[in-house]
Amino acid sequence: MTLRRWMLMVVIAVAIMIASVGMGAASAENFLGQGFDKCEIPTLSQMQNWITNSPYRAVNLYIGGSVRSCTNSALTASYVSQLSQQGWKFIPTWVGPQSAGWSGSSGSRISNDPATAYNEGINEANAAINVAINLGLALADGSGTIIYYDIENYDTTNTVYRNAAKSFISGWTAQLHARGSKAGVYGSSCGSGINDFASISNVPDAIWPANWFTPYQYRSDATVWDVACLSNGIWGNHQRIRQYAGGHSETWGGVTLNIDSNVIDGIVASSLPTISEKSLLRVDTQIEVYWLQNGKLYWITDWEIINQMSGIPGWAGDSVNILPVSVFNPATYPQGPRFITSTSEGMLIQENGAIDVYLISGGMRHYITYELFVSRGYDFADVIIVSPQIMNAITKGSDISTPPNTPITPAPSNGATNQPTTPTLSWTGGDPDGDSVIYTVYLSTSSNPTTQKCSGTSTSCSVSGLSYSTKYYWNVVASDGKSSPVTGPVWSFTTTTPSPIIGTWKVIGTIPLTGIKMPLHIAINQGKAYVGRNPAQLTVIDLATNTTNDILITPYSGATPGYIAFSGNKAYVTLSNLGSSGQVAVVNINDNTISAYIPVGVDPWGATTFNNKLYITNNVWWNDNSPATVKVINIDTNSIFASIPVGINPTSIAVDPVTRKAYVTNHNDLSKSLSEKSGCSECYPCTCEV
Repeated sequence: MTLRRWMLMVVIAVAIMIASVGMGAASAENFLGQGFDKCEIPTLSQMQNWITNSPYRAVNLYIGGSVRSCTNSALTASYVSQLSQQGWKFIPTWVGPQSAGWSGSSGSRISNDPATAYNEGINEANAAINVAINLGLALADGSGTIIYYDIENYDTTNTVYRNAAKSFISGWTAQLHARGSKAGVYGSSCGSGINDFASISNVPDAIWPANWFTPYQYRSDATVWDVACLSNGIWGNHQRIRQYAGGHSETWGGVTLNIDSNVIDGIVASSLPTISEKSLLRVDTQIEVYWLQNGKLYWITDWEIINQMSGIPGWAGDSVNILPVSVFNPATYPQGPRFITSTSEGMLIQENGAIDVYLISGGMRHYITYELFVSRGYDFADVIIVSPQIMNAITKGSDISTPPNTPITPAPSNGATNQPTTPTLSWTGGDPDGDSVIYTVYLSTSSNPTTQKCSGTSTSCSVSGLSYSTKYYWNVVASDGKSSPVTGPVWSFTTTTPSPIIGTWKVIGTIPLTGIKMPLHIAINQGKAYVGRNPAQLTVIDLATNTTNDILITPYSGATPGYIAFSGNKAYVTLSNLGSSGQVAVVNINDNTISAYIPVGVDPWGATTFNNKLYITNNVWWNDNSPATVKVINIDTNSIFASIPVGINPTSIAVDPVTRKAYVTNHNDLSKSLSEKSGCSECYPCTCEV
């Protein structure tokens, strides 16, 4: 008999003798996907429908607290276990005392004294853990889960309230850690001061900020990042749930629920299924126990250390450490281990090479002696007897379901070029176990894409708003909610260069502009088109009705309206063809009246507004050798703010609001004499061979 097999037998023998010490039923785990919360928990049938038909895989459980507003009477250990068997993950939440600065009218309040508030946080943590144990969300000692504290928005401008809240959450976190569990906090991202908890003595393990998009609806591209009042640099390692939509109704599989929607890249709780007498168990030669339940495969390698064995003949009072790495000397116990109380061998349920596994029925302890095996011709290590009680010795368990397939065959293909700015990304996925898979798509211009674009069961993702002539990187993360997420390779594509407007043009309609000899520049603002005209007028066209209204520009009847720029309820029109007497007309677009003329000292042409400044170009004509400049006008005072020499003959101008740079065009080159340009005086604008 090998030493390994003797060790295996000791583990099993001791496990059978253990009295019930509580189910190894709960664990906190990282989860990537979508979840929802609802004040009153839905029925089991509604939840079964949604796990099948909706994109949600996690659900909030309001497990208690003095300010919990819904009774949730259906919330029992049996209910939680059945939800777990359906495939749900959990967000356990405790709604206890609120800040004294909270506007609500019910429930108790957190003390404004920091020391008292800290102790209140400890007491609430203990109360929450006790409920979690009863619901099967935590182990018997209170370890193995996460609970989020719901702190509603309060007056965060009051430092007394803020310091009390920080102290309370520090106590809450410290006690959950002391009990072997993780601590989370829920609240308004701004109104609950979530950012404060990043610097307290005991920092929560995870956060659940509420920061909503409108309209309220399911969004496959929702992300836990870029939350108001929260830096992306805190709680950034799979520690976030974001409530992105407030109360709204969604219908999946014909069942309508009013919910809040959440995107999750953070910590949730799970409840392992109850091990029944009909569970399939297997023990291998590496001292690992496996069992199948509700389609999931779990395994364990860690056992509790059991001392002072009793009740087994010859072993009373002996001290034996039972661990996978322990050394067991068969010579110490030549008669071999014995099991007591019955002669039934149980039912053979699994064969594994040389090891047969028996299941004991009826909850009774059974025994079979070393001599009995010998009399039947068995080597003692060839037969293992297990019972449901063996699971009570497990201290850790993990789901080892097969992970989803790695996403492959991207479309567009990796490295593709000339792609549209509104592409549909697709890939091939799947899961070996047939589990439902949530695919999360990340895309950005960085080779390590971090911006979430889609999340759902579809193997395609439609993207819009991309820039032209830009290389994008993307990848897909696949999660079945059971095993670790699988991250696919990073792919890339480059968007197309915008094409000029070519082809056959067709007039689709005309707007008669009575009396206009030469329509010049046109600009559109607030549903109206403004057309510069010669003689010096503006024609305003209502684009909804195609009706016109003329604005006379007086006393500068000889002027040529140039470009039009808008700021607020004003239109700024450059009046050229006046030489150094050039003006800018200020038009009130609400009543189509001219409120002012601004003398600019140059012959102006192009115009644009930026940050309460009007930038105009000095259009240097053939008979004007004045310096080429850009004038800057303060539009609050209608006065010249600056004159910028540009060294060229500028016509049009535009300002980039991001780089804060102005770009101007060079109309023509004045380096040649005027006589050489004599053939150009009639053209506008003109390009001449000289």
